[in-house]
Amino acid sequence: MLCCFSNLARPTFVYFHNKTEVDRTVGANPQALNTALATLSTKSSSPVASSSEAADAGSGSGSELLKQIENYIPKGYELLNDSITFNDAEALNITQSDAHENQLKPLFNTARLPAAKETGLVSDADSQMIIYIPLTNKSKVYSILLRKSASSDEDVQPPNKIKVWANTTGTISFDDAAQTSSLHDGDIDNYDANGWAEIKLRYVRFQNVTSLLVFLDGDDEDESTALQRLVIIGNKGESRDRGKLEKIE
Repeated sequence: MLCCFSNLARPTFVYFHNKTEVDRTVGANPQALNTALATLSTKSSSPVASSSEAADAGSGSGSELLKQIENYIPKGYELLNDSITFNDAEALNITQSDAHENQLKPLFNTARLPAAKETGLVSDADSQMIIYIPLTNKSKVYSILLRKSASSDEDVQPPNKIKVWANTTGTISFDDAAQTSSLHDGDIDNYDANGWAEIKLRYVRFQNVTSLLVFLDGDDEDESTALQRLVIIGNKGESRDRGKLEKIE
């Protein structure tokens, strides 16, 4: 920013960057003016992180999560986790009954990596779980990313089977999940070094999506299945004007 203070024939030019004075010239000296402006331009061209960005950069948590999954986000696509209606979201057969608020929001948090001791969702009675995910937009869904738990507990396993439905009005029973055909049905065997697995969906089947229903299972039906993060990738479409968007912290 440049400010000029006029004093008859000897104006004073003061140059500011980030509210701090970086230079000052007196009088109509073209060479001094050009030099000072060039210096100011160089400083202004450097990117300045916001306070929240700076905090993330300091901890490395937010930027590290996005860095881990950036190769799974094709050009022209975006994360859809911020368009989830948590008031209507639900998870079945998990270890805590208050999962709606205490566990579902962290599951979809893309602002930071899970803490070292964070288990995420853990199935309760057996290896299966169902997650209902309503969206605020009629979205096009390209893929789902799953991050397995880093727990060293031998009784916890990552999901290795997945079924996905679109536009259901809520959850279904586990018997129905086993017997009903879905839009996607497959194995999960491609976890990367950071614990992420990519489930590519048939894009033509997931147009105008207002909700996703995800069924997960592990290899051993007698062990619990654990999931730390679930990320939805696609394009946001027309808003449904339903519910209130809530910030995931």
